[in-house]
Amino acid sequence: MRRSTLHIIRQFQLPFFAILFLFPSCQEKVEWELEYENTLRLVVEGKITNERRAHEVKLSLPVYEINGTPRPVSGAEVFISDGDTVISLQEDPGRAGIYLTPRNVQGVVNKTYLLLVRVNDFECTAVARMEGVTPIRFPTTYLVRQESALYELRFT
Repeated sequence: MRRSTLHIIRQFQLPFFAILFLFPSCQEKVEWELEYENTLRLVVEGKITNERRAHEVKLSLPVYEINGTPRPVSGAEVFISDGDTVISLQEDPGRAGIYLTPRNVQGVVNKTYLLLVRVNDFECTAVARMEGVTPIRFPTTYLVRQESALYELRFT
């Protein structure tokens, strides 16, 4: 029975591939109907960590096409505040739309941070709290059975 199954598959193999080449696939261009508004929409990407270094905030315009490239936003005023101090971010001269804190900025766990961005008459704010992380627990190995070298991992 196995031999006859292979014979049938080989018998239909050529006609199957011939049909595939007779019906090539087609691509149709899709026109997306998007409604654009005159108000400025801004994409803001950034984070602050507990590392002492220059943190960055990236500003760009939204993309309205599939696989489009975002355009950076230059000339904005960007500030971060922790309630005690206000830090002014400066645009990186080598990378448009990237704003950097001074090198000595370090986030503190359990503090709340405010981000303020101004572009011409447009202004937006965001608030985030830096939460502490749960320490990673490392497993300890215990020998269960000597003759089969069976070990057990325990998280303590």
